[in-house]
Amino acid sequence: MQATVRLVGTHVIPYARDVSVNAPSLADTPVTALKGVGPKNAERLHRLGIDSVQDLLFHLPIRYQDRTRIVPIGSLRPGDQAVIQGEV
Repeated sequence: MQATVRLVGTHVIPYARDVSVNAPSLADTPVTALKGVGPKNAERLHRLGIDSVQDLLFHLPIRYQDRTRIVPIGSLRPGDQAVIQGEV
């Protein structure tokens, strides 16, 4: 492994150039290696097809709903899903 340094502001920070020498593969690391994932949570994840850390990282949502954009109530159509703002 070859070490080198990186200049950040006025600090010199050493870091390893090749960090994957002894790093376990994410595909080979079970989800139970993560803090908070015990046998019960591992079984729940297994039902979703998630057995390794790599599986968990690549488990992406089917769709994304942008909840930061507030839509005027008058522009909604039947079946639309949107975030609205009102006063009660």
